[in-house]
Amino acid sequence: MVVAELKRLLPEIPQTRLIPSENIVDFLEPRELWAKPGLSEVLVDPSCIRQLSENQKEYGDIWQEMLDEINTVDLPNEVTIEKITSGDSSQEVSPFLAYLMEHTKAPDLNLVEAKPIPFGAPLDINQFHSETKKRATAYPTPPPSKRPRKSDIVPSPKKPFKIRDGDDSIEYLQKLNRHIALQEFDLADLQRILKNCEAIINETTDWENVAAAAQVITTVLSNNLDKVVLHVDKWYEAVMSVIKTGIYDSGDYETSAKLLHEVPSQSENAVTLEYFCFDVIFGDFTHEGLRHAATSLLVNLFHRFEDQREFILEMVAKRADIGGKLKLARGGTVSLTTALFVMMIQTRSNIAELGAFVCSQLPSMTHFMDDLLILLDLPEWPGAEQMVASVITHIGTMVVGSEEIDILGKFCLKWAETHSIVGRLDAIEPSVNGLRGYLREFGKSNPRYADVYQYHEETESPIKRLDEYLAKSTWQRVWVTRLQGVYVEASSILIHTPGARLQAKAVRTLTQLLEHDRHLVSAVSAAFPGYKDAAVTMRDALLDLVSKLLQLGAKFDDFAKVLAQFLDDDSALVKKRTLKVIVDLWDQTAPQLQTLLVYKLVQHAVNDEDVGFREKAGQVVSLKLSGDIMMSLVKLPASMDVEHFVVAYFKLFPPQEEMVQAIVEQAEREQSEEPLASLVLISEVRSLGQDQLSVLQSILGTSLAALRILRRSLTTTTLRPETAKVFYEKLITGLGQFSVTQLEEAVPALVLLARRDKKTHLGRFVKSTISQVNQLTRDPSNPQKLAKLCRLLGLFIHYGDWESLREVAVPQAPQSESVVSFICRLFMAVISNSNSDEVKDAAVNGLLEVCSTHPSLFKNPRIKRVIKQCFENPALVVTITSKLLLVIGGSIDEKTPSFALDHKSVEIAPMVVDEYFDHVRSMMYSSAACARFVYAVMEQGLTLPSRCIGPSIALMAHHDPEFRSIASRGFALAVAKHASLIDFEDGLRQGFDYAGPTANYIGYVHQQLALATAAVSTGSKQIHNRLTRKLFEAVTRMLDDDTLVDTIARNLVDMSFSTAAEVLMVVKSIEDELTGPGQDALNEAQDDEDVTEETMNKYLVMVELLRTLMTNYGITEDELESFNPKKISKKSGRVVTKSDLRQFNPPAVTKEKFIEELDTF
Repeated sequence: MVVAELKRLLPEIPQTRLIPSENIVDFLEPRELWAKPGLSEVLVDPSCIRQLSENQKEYGDIWQEMLDEINTVDLPNEVTIEKITSGDSSQEVSPFLAYLMEHTKAPDLNLVEAKPIPFGAPLDINQFHSETKKRATAYPTPPPSKRPRKSDIVPSPKKPFKIRDGDDSIEYLQKLNRHIALQEFDLADLQRILKNCEAIINETTDWENVAAAAQVITTVLSNNLDKVVLHVDKWYEAVMSVIKTGIYDSGDYETSAKLLHEVPSQSENAVTLEYFCFDVIFGDFTHEGLRHAATSLLVNLFHRFEDQREFILEMVAKRADIGGKLKLARGGTVSLTTALFVMMIQTRSNIAELGAFVCSQLPSMTHFMDDLLILLDLPEWPGAEQMVASVITHIGTMVVGSEEIDILGKFCLKWAETHSIVGRLDAIEPSVNGLRGYLREFGKSNPRYADVYQYHEETESPIKRLDEYLAKSTWQRVWVTRLQGVYVEASSILIHTPGARLQAKAVRTLTQLLEHDRHLVSAVSAAFPGYKDAAVTMRDALLDLVSKLLQLGAKFDDFAKVLAQFLDDDSALVKKRTLKVIVDLWDQTAPQLQTLLVYKLVQHAVNDEDVGFREKAGQVVSLKLSGDIMMSLVKLPASMDVEHFVVAYFKLFPPQEEMVQAIVEQAEREQSEEPLASLVLISEVRSLGQDQLSVLQSILGTSLAALRILRRSLTTTTLRPETAKVFYEKLITGLGQFSVTQLEEAVPALVLLARRDKKTHLGRFVKSTISQVNQLTRDPSNPQKLAKLCRLLGLFIHYGDWESLREVAVPQAPQSESVVSFICRLFMAVISNSNSDEVKDAAVNGLLEVCSTHPSLFKNPRIKRVIKQCFENPALVVTITSKLLLVIGGSIDEKTPSFALDHKSVEIAPMVVDEYFDHVRSMMYSSAACARFVYAVMEQGLTLPSRCIGPSIALMAHHDPEFRSIASRGFALAVAKHASLIDFEDGLRQGFDYAGPTANYIGYVHQQLALATAAVSTGSKQIHNRLTRKLFEAVTRMLDDDTLVDTIARNLVDMSFSTAAEVLMVVKSIEDELTGPGQDALNEAQDDEDVTEETMNKYLVMVELLRTLMTNYGITEDELESFNPKKISKKSGRVVTKSDLRQFNPPAVTKEKFIEELDTF
């Protein structure tokens, strides 16, 4: 096309970038190129077109169409920038784009069909050489998906391909490899194939067989990676071992290259693959195919894994001068380093990353810029111009030294001397404009390269060069280039520019462009998710775009998920149009996407507010739903609530008998989870036949999936009576046949059934379970199963109705013995005979469940003896104590409150405490359950305070915060109910014995009392005051013990305080209580009698010792008086060292010392 006022505008023409079609979202560049002031779109000059009208016979009627179209437009003589405003935003576009968006109907140019050139620089360019002569576009479209050759196509077999284990013949492996690409294999078959191939690789010495087996593995991973993802590392290592064998041992580079080209790449093996590719690319290998495969794989890794890019760039740069040369198809060579850098350019983010990196490495890469000059002439290396543009841009903005400037200046000079703009007009890149702008400043400030600047300012006539260009009959390329440019700009507007009016124009422009260049179909399809997210209000126009893409051969699968979202649109028109597109292209949709669409349509058929659309959606579902889709629905995520969805659907559309029978047959054949789940869900809305129920019953006995579905059905649905009967009978009779894994699924189902129907089936469940436990007790070869059954029997007892259990006749029990007595004997036998802690734990749990329901059993001497023996096993302590807690009305955790004892427990609880309290108390410092038991005993008042007050207070100084929390809460609750517990002088004395020198006991208990009383909402302040008074009253009375004062002082010294302020906090709290409220409490407590002189002396000694600690830590009286524990300043607290602690020696407490201290005061 011709440029208006070309003489004036040519130096400023921005050139259109041809972006590869694949991954088009990543290729879209920001709009600074065409939005900068002074730059405009290329305008069409009608006069120039008329000059070429004499060629109309040669080119057909296309010229007349172009002239007619151009004559209808009044283009401005001056270049302007039109501003299109939409809402609160505005966007500057050229008059050409504005016109093209509204009116352009480009003629069908009948472009030469050619195989698209793959992006990047292929090492073997022969296959593309002839095509590049036909179509000289700078950026070709992406290659089509690989299709097998006709000779490789195998007709779809009527029967599934038969997998033969142990067959390592080449013919079989090649045939298997072809079938894998054409036939769907399930996971079991794929695992079988992979294991067979692995065996061939490990055991066969024939290289061809090994290579064929490796080829099968790569084909499996390429087509079924989602199925075998859990074991992909194993198969990857097998393939890599074969590749290395072929390279280093067999010398079969061609086969190794083929395998390397198809080797799976994951994030886990990316680094290993990168090192291997470096060794091949920069090693001594001369085989071009192998080097090409390694290069392609390395570039693929660079694009796929962003976190590896920096590492790859650094490794390539390190090999800049040691790497080999790459032979070009048109002659000449370039360094492998340059080739790799150019191939890695694919997205704008990569360009920026690579450009900055290359600029930093320019001085060390001596041949890089010279190689770029060579690649600039080759259309199959489109990344070269991008690299030039990026390097120029970054050097222009970086603070670089003279060395980098010289390198770029020499490059510019060579570029100006060897490249003619005439020959490159169809592929001028932004690098030309960027280079011109850089040279303008560069030439002015660097006289050495002034001739470069002059060359670009004084080029020959642009019009003459344009005429010469058009005379070469390459005008078609100009039109294609312009369409590509409009596509890039329209995509950028649609994604990055808000505004409904402008976005609507962009969508219409894209739809029109597809009519003139079908090569844009793959690019627009890949970018469509970005359009959908950006133009949320343009769904009607986007549907037009989708329809056009589908008409031109795009895959419907690329749009199925988007259309599923369009079904939720607020517009009734959009929903109806979307539904029509789905129906028209249903047969082209993949099965998994059909399932998703059915799910969405059923939701609308059940819940849509539009009655008309609800009916239409229901009609579509009734026509399209098949048995396969029904069974695949259960594979959807649990968050989609499939069970409720299926039941709701079948209530609207009852399943036909043919579908039900097909699902039943598949369930019987496969015994897998999916058809069985569908069958159970169907049974919710219709009755199954007797034959179908028989199938269901037979599956339950052997299928773990059946038990899993049963458990899920019991928790989410209500079974029909006939279906429930099948489950009951099979579970009751199948306990003996179930494995441990099946029992894990069956136990929850059995408990749910027992809780729902206690009178009808519970007795039968108990009878069957007793029989199995009794049998396994004599044969302890399967302890896990015995433990499961014991726990199941305990759960039956917990949830059971004993009135119905009394009527159970146990064949193994004597006639005069009740079922309760027999169960107790059975559990005690299991405890005595088993060596497994898991079994004993389950049996003890069951025995205590029976005793809890029949409290009188706690009096049984044999049961008491067994329980005490179990206390000797630490593994059983938690289970025993937790059950006993429930007997005495205690809480098993802080969230569960204690409860009042019933009339039976009131009688038995004191006896339980008398029997087991000493055992529990001895373990309360290592078991939280035992600690809770002790405090529950205190709270319920089931024993004398003297038995538990000491250990319970001592627990407040436990090193574990959980135990301290239990102590605070438990003690407060106990005191709230029993005020007499405040008189705990003996307990405090015991607390010192328990605590030892680990903490300042008095100060710590005082602090814990505040926390403890906070747990009691009613009267907490009053309780705290009383506790505080009793605490210090007890302290003063205990001063009669000559060692107590010394113990308290040493406890203060041994505390792990980090600053003096922390010590001061404890000292202050004790000193305040002793000299203030403590003294008052002492006087109030002994109103009827005088305080003895000896008691007062020891009291004063305590005060003096505390003051001695203050002096030792450098604390003054003023600091003590003004100290506020809530406002501790880190600056004011002097750091306490170990030396300070060692130097302190508290005075010995003697009668003489008492007299001296008395004289002092």
